[in-house]
Amino acid sequence: MVMKILPLLFYRKKSISIFKVTEEDKRKENSYRLTLTIISKKIILKKKFMKNNLSLLLLMIFSFTLFSQQKQSNKMKNVIVIGASGSLAKYVIDTLQNVPNVHLTLLVRDKTRIINDTTGKTIVKADVMDYPKLSTAIKGQDIVYINLAGDLEKMTNNIVKAMKENGVKRVIAISSIGIYKTPISSVLKPYRALADIIEVSGLDYTIIRPEWFTNGNEIDYHITHKPEPEIGGAVSRKSIAAFVATVVQNPENYSNDNVGISKL
Repeated sequence: MVMKILPLLFYRKKSISIFKVTEEDKRKENSYRLTLTIISKKIILKKKFMKNNLSLLLLMIFSFTLFSQQKQSNKMKNVIVIGASGSLAKYVIDTLQNVPNVHLTLLVRDKTRIINDTTGKTIVKADVMDYPKLSTAIKGQDIVYINLAGDLEKMTNNIVKAMKENGVKRVIAISSIGIYKTPISSVLKPYRALADIIEVSGLDYTIIRPEWFTNGNEIDYHITHKPEPEIGGAVSRKSIAAFVATVVQNPENYSNDNVGISKL
């Protein structure tokens, strides 16, 4: 019996010795803990570094965007007024000449009919149907403002062609109220043609459909967007000119928009 128990005790003693924690084990464990602590601290520092770098990167992006916008707003805008001798164009020219960083080119068939101060402006004597002169005048412009009467279908096609060939994309065009009424008045058909041509041109457009004009010395207008119903009554030329100036100052506003303007 004794002989049977002895091997069992020896086995248990041997087994216990296998799991005995030695000083070497403790030293290794401490070393592992220290290594883990160092690695953890490095990870934390790396995260903080990445977080700080991300904040710095976002700040740099914001600053660059702000700088770019400021630079863009300070860039000189070249604006050509086609039909510069018209009664509405006079108000538009007077208003735009007070907008910072805008250089005006006035295109007209008869220079003597321009009643605005032409100081600091480029004057081009040309007929819209004279394509070579029209194309030369549009070249280098940032915004084309159209304020015409007559055979608007042919004239608009010529202007659109010249803009595309010269890489000029932004256009502001004066049409008329009532062009979407059925039946349409024969007087308004040319203005409808102008709107239709520009809308499918692929240009970045703002079509303005004013109510009848007045000479009122006020800026008071209401904007509707196609296909909203046209409301309100006659609006001052000064109000229309003020709206045109806001679009020139911020060309991204009213982009590819067809608007009515009136006084409520």
